[in-house]
Amino acid sequence: MQPKRAIPSLIKHILKRMLRSAGYELFNTRNRYAEDGLLTVHNDHFRKDPRFRAAYDRGVQASAGVDPHFAWRLHAALWAARTAVKLPGDFVECGVNAGFMSSAIMRSLNWSDVGKQFYLIDTFAGPDLSRSQQTRFARPA
Repeated sequence: MQPKRAIPSLIKHILKRMLRSAGYELFNTRNRYAEDGLLTVHNDHFRKDPRFRAAYDRGVQASAGVDPHFAWRLHAALWAARTAVKLPGDFVECGVNAGFMSSAIMRSLNWSDVGKQFYLIDTFAGPDLSRSQQTRFARPA
């Protein structure tokens, strides 16, 4: 008879083997980023940065307190905004929804000091899914 502690280890080993044979892999996600459809075994230290936290919290505030759980997406958007702010021209965000990203970007970049316009574009009704729109994207038979 196997010791009590060995049984969970054996089950874990069998599950890992079954998943691997089906093309999946298990990762330890403790202290790693696993959110918004992204899994990385690299660190997520950016989430602890006070400037990032303030920007993220401002985005949640713009979304009426709803946290969409896309810290990595905002991290990438903030990098792009910090890079783009050095170039001539204004900012445009298409598909604004509640303004999560734009609010977070403006907070992070101290927008009142930037000297650029930020244009926010949205249909406020979602995409047009009428039949005429659907057929345009239909696959040929």
